[in-house]
Order: sequence, then C-alpha cells, then structure tokens
Amino acid sequence: MRIAVGLEYLGTAYAGWQRQLVLPSVQAEVERALSLVADHPVVTACAGRTDTGVHATGQVIHFDTPSVRSERGWVLGANRYLPPDISINWARAVADGFHARYAAMNRSYRYLILNAPVRSALWAGRACLRHAPLDAERMHQSLQCLVGRHDFSSFRAAECQSVSTVRRLDAIRVARHPLFLSHTGCRAVADLPRNKTDTELRGVADSGGLVGIYFMPFLAIGRQPTADDLIAHIEHAWHVCGEEHVGIGTDGVVPAIDDMTAYRESLRAEVAARRAAGVSATGERDDIVPFLPDLAGPQKFAQLYRLLQRRGHSARRLDYLFQGNFVRLAKATWRD
Repeated sequence: MRIAVGLEYLGTAYAGWQRQLVLPSVQAEVERALSLVADHPVVTACAGRTDTGVHATGQVIHFDTPSVRSERGWVLGANRYLPPDISINWARAVADGFHARYAAMNRSYRYLILNAPVRSALWAGRACLRHAPLDAERMHQSLQCLVGRHDFSSFRAAECQSVSTVRRLDAIRVARHPLFLSHTGCRAVADLPRNKTDTELRGVADSGGLVGIYFMPFLAIGRQPTADDLIAHIEHAWHVCGEEHVGIGTDGVVPAIDDMTAYRESLRAEVAARRAAGVSATGERDDIVPFLPDLAGPQKFAQLYRLLQRRGHSARRLDYLFQGNFVRLAKATWRD
C-alpha cells in the first residue's frame, strides 16, 4: 500500500530535507516517526527537497507499507513522535503509481525579506534581514526576464540527479504586500487538509493579506455542504482575521448545469478516475457536488448577502467581503 502525506516544518534546526550521515534532517525525523507507527522501517520520497534552514508549508511525500492504519491514525501517530517544528497535516492511500516527485504539477516558493532598520525577534530564521532601502518595483521588473522556459545548468550542483536542467517559471512577483489565499476554508470549522488553521489565517491577516472563503465540498465533512456551512466559515474567518481580511473565494462562479442527473453521472465517473490515478482529495465523494446546491443560481451572491444581513452583519462588513477588500489588496499589490 502506498501512502501520501502532507506536512509542514520549520527548517531552522535541520540540514535540509534529505537524510544526512551526521547532521539532523527533516527526512530522518519523519521516517523515524512513521516507522514507529508502521512498526517497520519506512523510506520516504518527497515532492521537492529543501535546503538547510528552508521551511515548508505544503511538502508532499509518499512511502510504501503493508501496515494498515486509518488516515487519522497515520497523522496523529506520527505527530506524537515528531518534534514540535515538524507536523503532518494529512495522510491518505494513493495508487501504486503515484510518486510525490514526479506527480507534482508545480511548486511555489516564497522568499521573505524583512526590510527594516533593526532585526526582529519574531521573524528570526523566517526572513532575510536587509537594512538598506529596497526598491520593490525595480526588483520586480528585473526578475521578469526569468519568466518562461530557461536552462539553469550553470546553477546545477555537482550531485544534482535531475534529468533536465530546463525549467519553466510561470510567474514571479515582488511586492511589499502579500497576495491572498484565493480559495480556502477554516480548519477549525471543518478539519480537512485543504482548509487553513487559525494560525495560518491569522498570519495572512497580520501581514495585510486577504483570505478568500470558497464554495467547495470541503466546507463540511462527510456530507453535502450548504449555505449555512459557508456562513459558518465566513464568520469564523472574520473572528480570526478581522473584517478587512476576508473575502469571497475566487471559485465562486455560477455552475452552468441544466441536467443534474446527467451531471451526477459524469461526476461519479470523474471522481472514480481521480481515485484510480491517486489524486483525489481527502473527503471527496461522488455523491457530493463541488458547489453549494442552495447557492448555485445567478442570484447566489445577492442571496448570500441577504442571509448574512439577516444575521446582523453591517453593510460595511459585507461591502468589505464582496468587493472592498479585493480592491484594496489589488491596489496595494499591483499599484496600477
């Protein structure tokens, strides 16, 4: 049986992901913890190795095991043996052909620079400190030459095992203000991997960012979510982030579905194909549509506005949610 695992870690104390002969590594700690849960030695493969001191928020690994454990058992069991700076967020069985490295569609990297006159205790080990003023706009313009397909062989390490040195960079942006989590939910409301913890939500808000709450099945566990679930996530996000840092997720489109019977049949086939390929999401079911049935028509946003209004939320708060926060963030980020 092949198990895929998603984890996060602070890399400060480690000599990178890869197992080392002497120095501490994230891989060694993760394999030790998983081996204790599996009751046999576990060897992992990761989506992308990180260097010394580098952190990860969405690292994916896989391993093979004959041991039968529940998904929750793998997560809670491994976290029991892991140090505080490494945490497994989810685990699930995948197809034997799944490979964390070769199945990865893309990778995202974030480089944080603390441009301040004095050092920060809270950002130590999490951001590069630069005292001199930096021109973010000129930095952004100079980096655009890297967008596209390029041969990075001159940067290749001697021990690199990659078949090709050609890489494609889809986009790069330098900004003093963060971009936003375009579609997510609150893990405190529905404990599923695609949703974000309060710590993650608060981190986005504290840095001036925006959290977009989606209309996806992951708003509820084991059943079809409804408008009430969406409202519960929005209200929790307001409580954690504040009204100036929460918006509607970018997937809030109007489903163009006229024949629900035919659609449900196609959905069953689609989910079956994803499961066979080992890429289905945790909690995904073929009897749960990927939208909210009671908020699906062309008046869905007006309906949601009225529902929130009836719960006593002010016009100002609702304006922030539906448009104001997006305008603010766009102006601050792109300055166009």
